[in-house]
Amino acid sequence: MRHLVLLISFTITVHAGLLAQDDSYLFTFNDNSPREVLREIENKTGFTFYYAPIWLDSMKAPLGSFEGTLNGALDSIFMDTKINYLILEGRIILTYNAPIITKISFDSTEASMLDDSKYIFSREYENDSKNSSIEEKTFVIGRKSEMQVGGTSFISGFVKNESNGEPLAGAFLRSEASTAVSDDRGFYTLRVPNGKSAVQLQFRGMKPTKRTVLVFSDGNLNVNMIPDVVLLENLTIKANADRNVSSVQMGVYKFDLDELKNVPKVFGENDIMKVALALPGVQNVGEGSSGINVRGGKADQNLILLNNATVYNPFHFFGFFSSFNADQLASTELYKSSMPVNFGGRLSSVLDVKTKSGNKEKLTGKGGIGLVTSSLSLEIPVIKGSTSITLGGRSTYSDWILAQVKDEAIRNSSPSFYDLSAGIDHTYGQANYFNASGYYSYDRFRLSTDSLYQYTNFNLSLDWKHYLNKKLSVEFIATTSHYDYQVDYNIEPSSAFTYGFDINDIYGQLKLDYSLSSSHSIQAGIDAKRYQINPGYRKPKTELSTVPFDQVASETGIEAAFFISDDFIINEKWSLTGGIRYSGFAPLGPGTTAVYQKGAPKSVESIIDSVSFSANEFIRTYYGPEFRSSLRYAIDDSRSVKAAFNSTRQYLHSLSNTVSISPTDTWKLSDLNVAPQLANQYSLGYFTNFKDNTIETSAELYYKSSKHIIDYKTNANLLLNKRLETDILQGDGKSYGIELFVRKSTGKVNGWMSYTYSRSLQRFISGFDEETINKGVFFPTNFDKPHVLNLVGNYKLTRRYNFSFNVSYASGRPVTYPTAKYTIGGAPVIHFADRNSFRIPHYFRIDIGVNAEGSHKLKKWAHGFWSFNVYNLLGRDNAYSVFFRSSEGTVKAYQLSVLGSAIPSISYKFEF
Repeated sequence: MRHLVLLISFTITVHAGLLAQDDSYLFTFNDNSPREVLREIENKTGFTFYYAPIWLDSMKAPLGSFEGTLNGALDSIFMDTKINYLILEGRIILTYNAPIITKISFDSTEASMLDDSKYIFSREYENDSKNSSIEEKTFVIGRKSEMQVGGTSFISGFVKNESNGEPLAGAFLRSEASTAVSDDRGFYTLRVPNGKSAVQLQFRGMKPTKRTVLVFSDGNLNVNMIPDVVLLENLTIKANADRNVSSVQMGVYKFDLDELKNVPKVFGENDIMKVALALPGVQNVGEGSSGINVRGGKADQNLILLNNATVYNPFHFFGFFSSFNADQLASTELYKSSMPVNFGGRLSSVLDVKTKSGNKEKLTGKGGIGLVTSSLSLEIPVIKGSTSITLGGRSTYSDWILAQVKDEAIRNSSPSFYDLSAGIDHTYGQANYFNASGYYSYDRFRLSTDSLYQYTNFNLSLDWKHYLNKKLSVEFIATTSHYDYQVDYNIEPSSAFTYGFDINDIYGQLKLDYSLSSSHSIQAGIDAKRYQINPGYRKPKTELSTVPFDQVASETGIEAAFFISDDFIINEKWSLTGGIRYSGFAPLGPGTTAVYQKGAPKSVESIIDSVSFSANEFIRTYYGPEFRSSLRYAIDDSRSVKAAFNSTRQYLHSLSNTVSISPTDTWKLSDLNVAPQLANQYSLGYFTNFKDNTIETSAELYYKSSKHIIDYKTNANLLLNKRLETDILQGDGKSYGIELFVRKSTGKVNGWMSYTYSRSLQRFISGFDEETINKGVFFPTNFDKPHVLNLVGNYKLTRRYNFSFNVSYASGRPVTYPTAKYTIGGAPVIHFADRNSFRIPHYFRIDIGVNAEGSHKLKKWAHGFWSFNVYNLLGRDNAYSVFFRSSEGTVKAYQLSVLGSAIPSISYKFEF
């Protein structure tokens, strides 16, 4: 056997007498190596292969036997590889990633210049001079015999980062015929005109590039993009800059993770949740609160996902830090409207967070050291080019910061937290991706001296995606999530006890994506989730404790759905997305459910019977459709109008005695007496860009109606309550508003401004006074803030130094005030006004930051980044809540401010 180490482009004349090429052979392959397979063919046919041995290293050997012609055998062996072959006069010449074509012509004149009997290696159409760049080369795609003159073809492939092999999700591609955006694995499908043309590629943080292609028919083209390490002052990245106008979706925000470092930080930490709170339609109840409220929804109405696994408490340290280490994130998207059909189970929003897949070429890492936290993350290649692992961790030493908190209980507390994550990402072939990841976080804090709080998050997720062909892909997702908390009360040994709660789920999804064309795609799939909840337990802390053991019966339920959606670009003006998600839920036994007297309020006294259910028996079934639709009309290239409708169903409810998610919140499943929450949302938006898409603006109107939302009776008891339905109420809700957004993403001065006017109202009405609130009329929710204004700015002093600031203003949230005092039978009685009929003072805060990058030299072991920030620059005492105490016959009002002073911080970030 002769090995041809290097093939130089040349032209070969084919003679008529190709010996034995069309004869029939029987080849038997017994798990031989690729070289042994070729040797078997040589022995039986008399042909000799010419190739470079390294080309066979990544090739899989065929199994079994093959009977047929030599061409048929070679087609079978080299299918799905980059190897092409030419049979010529007793020789079989192989090429690697260089298609061999028989005829080529751009027009009739050129066609007459070529002899049909000549074979030409495609590299003859590349500029192969040593000084030429890849952009000057021509890539031949498809088969000449399948070419349709004047028609179009589809090319597909993967877009990756050349320096680390990571896929680039959201890369923008443009041809003369269409545009496309790569998916979360960097895969794209693009329609291009047949013949010679150019494909433009752009991605933020990467150098814009192009590929010259000569297209005959459908084929593949993989592209590696080069990181843009040194950003020149006049560089403008326009990759997908018109997405807000051209995309059919509305109410969607894709976080630019590279910009996190230029936003003022809380205690030196980059935090996507703080950035989310600066977006229109997103707010929380106040300083240090855990949870966000999106478009008038409760905090539990947000589905927060980390690598497809649910995170039930996404915050550390009283809500000051999110659970997500920003150094490990690859992408984050917030859906306030236009929710994709593959997401379900929540009414208000979806926050989809994905971590990095890992550098497959070399060891890299990021880390940070601050006054409050330190972190480190590593990306380690295991098999170069195909397998990598990621490791990350973060911890705090935050006791000093509590001295700045005005609340005495918090000031005297002792908190700590850490989170750990790991993942493995494997690519095999060009069609299979596998990712496995895990996350664990632990929080521990002691309020004053007698109560110790602990809570943990734990997630595991598996994701396998297979591209069956350039148009069809299948993805399987499996996850498990766990959240628990435990409170130790140690007032004295005789009354010491432990209280705890936990929730677990197991989830699976099978999803198909089919691209009919670059303008038409279909997604379909099924998913299911099983919940297991321990609503609460109490047990004595020590043997000396006299507190009795108590426990609420566990809850189990299963939620399932099938979904399908159709994304269709009708023409240059109109685009449409329509879909349906049909979901169902069933609480499962074992358990006993109370039956209440009809025509009477739910109470322990109105129980007339009980029904028992055996293990895994359906207690009740809930089901119904969820419609998702969006429509876009493009006025021109820089303006569009969009409309959307979403209906959602939520079978899981959080229960809390506070106005925000806290470590002691519990979760409850819908059952025979608690119905699932339902919502319909209507949205209308106008989007326009200015100055060549460097300034984007939008105005969105929305109206959302809800049913079966939860609130509580006066003096409700939620802990260890075995009849929760007697203390909760379900009613109607409505929210509406207008969201204005202006963003400038380029130039020395950049940032965004958002303003939201919104209302969030609810109503609880019944034929019984104890189940009616505020006489049955709509009243504000605890998180209703009509006016919210955020301004985030960044000024680049030089390439290395920049100044950033954040200004936040919000109306005060509703509270309930006492309005009178009575004496009945000698006992004082306090009369309170209608629920949530007053408001606390408005909220105002300014943060500033100064950031300094290290030198931009490429040959450095590590690149550093210093950040100095001041949180709450004015030291304003923003009210978190107002409460009242009666002392010596007088009712006095008190204001709780969590952080009432300026908090400086300094941090150092590095990457290598």
